[in-house]
Amino acid sequence: MPSIVRLAAVAALVFAGGVGALRTARPQTVIVRDAHSKREVTLIGCMHYNPASINLAEQCVVETEGLGAVVVESCESRWRRTREISPLGSPGRRLLPSEMMAAAAVAEERGVPLSLGDADVGDLGPRLKEL
Repeated sequence: MPSIVRLAAVAALVFAGGVGALRTARPQTVIVRDAHSKREVTLIGCMHYNPASINLAEQCVVETEGLGAVVVESCESRWRRTREISPLGSPGRRLLPSEMMAAAAVAEERGVPLSLGDADVGDLGPRLKEL
């Protein structure tokens, strides 16, 4: 079962040694095979709030067969706040749509689980102080 994540994660996967062969399915995407699970992972290169990225994210979720999960680049607190500010059908969602919200909406329609794939924003301050 493939998963959908942002392209920025490919560097972490490559350096961790967890990636099989790379291939592309369409522009702005890379498909890798997770070395542990042997599942395909489609990484999508997105520009936040860009209409082309929103369409690409939606298309990938709609067209991918056997989708195991959709992973968006957000932490629990930011995702909760985003959903509060821009619920489905709200002016905020219509005026400032995002690729993450679009992919999540399609995943929900298809009954595909959503996972959040970013460190909690609340951990950033203490981590910066350690530097």
